[in-house]
Amino acid sequence: MNTQQETQRQINMHIVITEKGGSGKTTVVNALASLAKLKEINIKVEDFDPSSKSSFSQLKWANVQKADILGDNKQIDDSKFEYFIDEQLDGDVDYVVWDCGGGTSTQLLNYLQDPLNKSMLKEYISEGVNFFFHIIIAGGDNYVTCADYAEQLLTVTQDLGKRYLVLNEYFDITKEQLKDLKELSQSLSCRVRKFNLIEGNGEAMLKEISACRIQGVPPLEHLSRAALRRFKKTLNNLEFEF
Repeated sequence: MNTQQETQRQINMHIVITEKGGSGKTTVVNALASLAKLKEINIKVEDFDPSSKSSFSQLKWANVQKADILGDNKQIDDSKFEYFIDEQLDGDVDYVVWDCGGGTSTQLLNYLQDPLNKSMLKEYISEGVNFFFHIIIAGGDNYVTCADYAEQLLTVTQDLGKRYLVLNEYFDITKEQLKDLKELSQSLSCRVRKFNLIEGNGEAMLKEISACRIQGVPPLEHLSRAALRRFKKTLNNLEFEF
């Protein structure tokens, strides 16, 4: 009998999510994928919003795929969802970043509120899938929608992996709101991260990176000082775990 235990394959699923459009999800996805490229980590980006017009033209090297897990009723289809995760486990990519559109974010929350569906994800965790939920919070008029969604998602994912509240400081987040979010993070055991990039600034940063044309994203020394500062600040705050 072979007493050596076979090493279990591990795959990290980084889910960037919120119901509110224009809050910075795609910018965070771009930044995380770019950091992985710079670290020479094999990564894939999955766009979970079939109707979106988000541009990943600066991430041609990132193997961006359109993921379809919704059924005809616009709710998550069990078989499609399970097939998607099985496909990642059978592949050779160890890090998958999900860009969840507003509609998919809503349906994923609804899906996870069913105990049977949560049990299915726990089975995948036992098989080596690690889930990371990056929940975007924008201030201003978007704050209430983002914060309400975050609280619901944090509640249902307490035993499904690591969770982060990612605060987009470009949109004003008041001191009182920041205090409430810190209390929420403490009560539901998640971490708070910050960034200050909206879609336009993020795309400009990535274009500058891509312009060097050195097999995709170049080494950091090829960036301008301004782009390097923006890039490092965003990535350090997000603390993407590899």
